[in-house]
Amino acid sequence: MNNLITKQLLEKELNTMDIISLLPSEISRYILCHLKRSVIDKCRLVCKNWNDLIMNNSRHLPKHFYKCVTISSNDHFKIITQEDNSKKREWTFERKNTLSKSIESGRKRKYSNDTLDKYTVSDENERKRFASEYNNVNENDILNLSLLNKSEYSYLENLVTFLSQESSKEFLCKYLNYVPSKIKKMKVPDDDFFDILTKISENSYIETLELEELSLNDETMDKLLKSLSKVSIGTLSISFIKLKYCSPDKFLSLFDKTKLNIMYGYSVNWARMATNDHYKMSTIIHNLQLKKDYNGNSRPLQILDLGLFTDYQNDSLISKINLDDFKILLEVKKYLRIDGSDIEWDIFKELIIEWVNGKELPKMICLSNCPLTDDIDLLKKISELSKDFVGTISKNGETLKLCKENGKGFVIKLTKTSNEGNQLQMKIF
Repeated sequence: MNNLITKQLLEKELNTMDIISLLPSEISRYILCHLKRSVIDKCRLVCKNWNDLIMNNSRHLPKHFYKCVTISSNDHFKIITQEDNSKKREWTFERKNTLSKSIESGRKRKYSNDTLDKYTVSDENERKRFASEYNNVNENDILNLSLLNKSEYSYLENLVTFLSQESSKEFLCKYLNYVPSKIKKMKVPDDDFFDILTKISENSYIETLELEELSLNDETMDKLLKSLSKVSIGTLSISFIKLKYCSPDKFLSLFDKTKLNIMYGYSVNWARMATNDHYKMSTIIHNLQLKKDYNGNSRPLQILDLGLFTDYQNDSLISKINLDDFKILLEVKKYLRIDGSDIEWDIFKELIIEWVNGKELPKMICLSNCPLTDDIDLLKKISELSKDFVGTISKNGETLKLCKENGKGFVIKLTKTSNEGNQLQMKIF
């Protein structure tokens, strides 16, 4: 009797709790949208109907908010998360080593197989005959055994015995044909690392995702993109990474908006051991989808900071940028920086023309390590080009200020730093 009463009370309670799932989906979604994601996830545990309701409307509901998520491998692989106004949480993983052969050698000693076939015996009787035949040699003609001490004699005796007994062709082949190849131990994340990252990414928004001090390879890139496929990211920050074992296509997948949902911008600060294909501007622009579609709509990107890319000799890479690519890069809204390019005056003057014609340009533009920054007549050329289109032009040292009659201005400044070399800074207001 008591069990029956308990069951009836439980059913009544569940029916009361399940009332939200009986409401129209628009009203249920409206109610859930006013809850925090942590509370919404707890609601999934109430019953199956609640779980299905939340799962089916998950993309319309609030997400977990992370101010910053850092992935690094300085000592060990780490994932560090920081939610808004809360302490950091850290996961540390043991590094897993994989062998990567940087030199594949198939070289063989010449005539090694012929020599082995001639002097190899496999039958026991043949081995004894072979040994006795070649042991009938005058030892004094070769060396005086009396000059050997006891240990040396013992060593030679053991060696002769070993060779007379060991006639395996495989043994000799192994060492005659062996050429050591250079093997590199790579640190790669284990499966637990990607499991945790996937859980963090589920129904989440990460304001800044930092990839720091990672040595990337293709396998790691595939798993990384898969783990981050469902998360929304504000800014992707890439610092001090090594690309020796990562193909250009895999690395440039980080800039592919169809694979990573980057909503605000990108920042790259020193990608090491890269090639020209890792820093191919036309591919980066294509992946970022900065071009306008057929309806005239564009996907605005607020920040594009392409910092230092260096090769195996630690020399800066120079990306080729044509006029069409440069105009597309100007679609960035707030901050555009390119470190290492072949931009010259013929391309740069289009920037001034676009500004004069009223085009909306990035609020801040920085160019460094390019022919333009070494042009000692650059400010003079800008003044000559714009004198017929602007109201006032003023120059103060290495700073040039252009102002139009409507009050809009353009400040161009040449700076010299010990770390970044010459830099051209432009501020539009």
